[in-house]
Amino acid sequence: MWLPGESLTVVGPPSVGKSTLSHMVMWGALGLVPDVLGYPIEPMEDGGILYLAMDRPKQIKRAMARFIRANPDRREEIDAALRQRVTIWEGPLPGDITADKRLLISMCQRFGRTRIVVDSIKDVLPNASDEARAGGYNIARQEALAEGLEWVELHHNRKSGADNKEPSKLDDVYGSRWITAGAGSVLSLFGEPGDIVLRLTHLKPLGEPILPTWVEITRHSGEVKVHEQQTPESVLAAAGDSGYTAEEAAKILFGRAKGAPSKNEIQNTRNKIKRLIEVGKAEEFKPLNSPIRYRLVAKLFEGV
Repeated sequence: MWLPGESLTVVGPPSVGKSTLSHMVMWGALGLVPDVLGYPIEPMEDGGILYLAMDRPKQIKRAMARFIRANPDRREEIDAALRQRVTIWEGPLPGDITADKRLLISMCQRFGRTRIVVDSIKDVLPNASDEARAGGYNIARQEALAEGLEWVELHHNRKSGADNKEPSKLDDVYGSRWITAGAGSVLSLFGEPGDIVLRLTHLKPLGEPILPTWVEITRHSGEVKVHEQQTPESVLAAAGDSGYTAEEAAKILFGRAKGAPSKNEIQNTRNKIKRLIEVGKAEEFKPLNSPIRYRLVAKLFEGV
């Protein structure tokens, strides 16, 4: 979901847990947790994190403190990591990074940090639709990446409408195209403020996208974990002997309760099912006057 030299963008409505997810990434980078949402994260070998808490810094600090309270036996270890390897910048920046493109590079050098968390873009770009300033922001981001700094940023999606509630494409991200054009991986965390179960979708993958996943936020500890994830195997298992077409399976996998899945989502699903076929877990069949369907292979000798 995030590779060295590529930025990670997390978008979503206000107060759904974007900062909490970025804290999990931070704990992983500090070597305090082995994975995030089941994906291993490589600890930083040196340097540290410059966390730009430009909006509600006290609330962000309280959110971080949940992890310490939930791990009392590791308090000294966590406290030491925060003191030695994390700088939390509170409030507005000392300059405009859309004009001074190397401002954050200078700040990282000053504090000896190698990773930047922008919480959030709206505090750098009050008008995210301003093409010139958004372009300047993108250049500042690319300058930092070129210097070897890793970059995580939080942002908002566009206001939802009756026919477009949950973001499903990059156009659903608020503001100028430069925000997503220059981004590496873009994740959408979607739900209502205060929800503990939210939908995580990969809007801009670096390779093969992760399938939409339900994630759960444990409020007292600040932990984010997988709540429920559909897989091609679980979808075909639910279909039984009648199986599913690739389009029917894609509709479930990608959560398209209303409307048809895209051609890309259908082909993505078909490719995943074909991998199950290659290892002998699924098969395709074609009923009379019907398109190709897929089902799991029956266990002929179950229990033997």
